Amino acid sequence: MKFQDMRIASYDSSKTPENNFHVIYDQFNIVITELEFLNKTIPNLFHKYFVEWSNNLNKQIISFNEKEKEEFAKISKIQATYESGKEEIKNVKIQKFFGEQIKLARFSKTTESFVKEMGLVYLITQFEEFLKDTLRLVYIKNPSILKSSKKIEVSELIDIKDVEDIKNLAIENQIEDLLHEDIEEIASYLNVKLKINLIKKKEWKEFAERFYRRNILIHNDGIPNKLYHKKTNTKSKERLDITEKYFSKSLMLFEKISHDIAHYCEDKFSK
Repeated sequence: MKFQDMRIASYDSSKTPENNFHVIYDQFNIVITELEFLNKTIPNLFHKYFVEWSNNLNKQIISFNEKEKEEFAKISKIQATYESGKEEIKNVKIQKFFGEQIKLARFSKTTESFVKEMGLVYLITQFEEFLKDTLRLVYIKNPSILKSSKKIEVSELIDIKDVEDIKNLAIENQIEDLLHEDIEEIASYLNVKLKINLIKKKEWKEFAERFYRRNILIHNDGIPNKLYHKKTNTKSKERLDITEKYFSKSLMLFEKISHDIAHYCEDKFSK
C-alpha cells in the first residue's frame, strides 16, 4: 500500500488521531529525506559510472590492432567531419567506439541535470499531495470552511447515497479545483479560508520561484519566458538549470513551508 493510500484510508473524522496533521507532514518529510539522499549521492554515482564507461573505451583503444590504431588516429584528428556525416567510418569496431564516445559526452552533460530537474518536479508534486491531504483533513474537521458558491453537477450525484458522500464529493472537487491554480492563487485561498499567509513569509519569493521554474522545465524546455521574467523580475534568457545547491535549498524551503502549515493546522483545527 502506498503512503497516499494509507493517508486517505485513515481519514475518518471520528477516528483521526489528534496529531494527524503531523502524520501527513512526517510522510511528506520522508520524501524530502529521500530526495536529500539522492541529491548527495547521485553526483558521485554518475561520476563513478562515467569514469568506468571512459575506462572501458580506453581499453577498446588498447585492443585495436596496428591498422585500426592508425585509422583511429586519423579519424580523431578530423572527428568533426565524421560526426557531421560528410565522411563514413568503414571499420565497424572503430565506428562503434566513436558512437559510444559521443554518447558518453552527451550523457555526462545531461543525465545529472535531467535527474535533478525531475527531482524538482517530483518534490512539487509530492508537496501538492501533502497540501491535498492537509486540506482534506481540515475540511473533515471543519466542514464550515468548505462553504462556497460552487455547485455540484447532477451527474455527480447519481451514485450518492447519503449526505456524507455529498460532503466528500464537495471536498474532493474543491481540492482538485484549487490544485489546478497557480501557486499565487493557492496561497491566496489559504490566506482567505485558513488564515495561512504564505506570501508574508520571508521564504515566499524563493519558494514560489520553484513552481515557476517547474513550469518552465515542463512546458518550455527550461528556457525562461516573459511570464517567468515578470514573476521573478529577471531578464536572463539562459536555460534554467537545477544545481546541487539550488536543489538542496529547494528541499529546505519545502520542509519549512510544509512544517509551518502542519503546525498551524494542528493548533487551529485539531481542537
